Amino acid sequence: MAPPIQLPPVKINAVVDTNVILDIYSCTNLYRLAETNDLTTKDFRYRAQRARDAILLAEVFDWQRFTTVSLDCEQLRNLAVVAPPDQMDDFPSGFTTIFIHFVKDYLLPSWNFQTSPGLDRDLLGDKCDDLLIDLAEAANCTLISNEGLSADGYDPAPKKKIPAKAQARGVEVVTSGQYLRRYIADPEPSAIAFLKKFDERREDYLDSRHTKDNREALDQALQYMHTYFTRVMFDDWRFYGPREAA
Repeated sequence: MAPPIQLPPVKINAVVDTNVILDIYSCTNLYRLAETNDLTTKDFRYRAQRARDAILLAEVFDWQRFTTVSLDCEQLRNLAVVAPPDQMDDFPSGFTTIFIHFVKDYLLPSWNFQTSPGLDRDLLGDKCDDLLIDLAEAANCTLISNEGLSADGYDPAPKKKIPAKAQARGVEVVTSGQYLRRYIADPEPSAIAFLKKFDERREDYLDSRHTKDNREALDQALQYMHTYFTRVMFDDWRFYGPREAA
């Protein structure tokens, strides 16, 4: 028997699917496509848009001081796959680690990111999807999921997908892009504000977290990350080489 659903004792603004959390905390999908140096493909344009939507969505959560809930075990399991913690010399793994310790803590501190410890411990696939719908229904809030979204567009119709199952239960499901556009009409000011905060807090992070011995390497990693965010935010991939960010 599954444990009863216990929500944090605060208002839940949204339940966030693992595929959205991966878009926020990982750069792997877009980075691997960029390594091919073919930035005109439909797949690359799709992944670039998802990456931009992801960081803008995280900004919305922070500005609005939102509380969100996601699945604990599923997100950790998937992050370990796309950004293996024992491969820190690889940019995607370093990106995720720095995002956790710098971007989330220093740039997005007002986003109250909650998980569901234990609820999804023995769950996979469709059972995780069903639990996400259960959580959104219990919290009476929107479920943000990119399931059904692809380079060919958005198709919520397949019966086994989250959007169709949630709709049948009266739970609102939107993509990350649909949700953020409720709050951000023009992304450029948001992008400028994010990168400005990145620059302002960078030295604080370096001073408080790291020793003199590893400061140079971390500072270089932060510069790579800043370049990545700049390209994503402004959709500027001119002169991009396959190993520029590594």
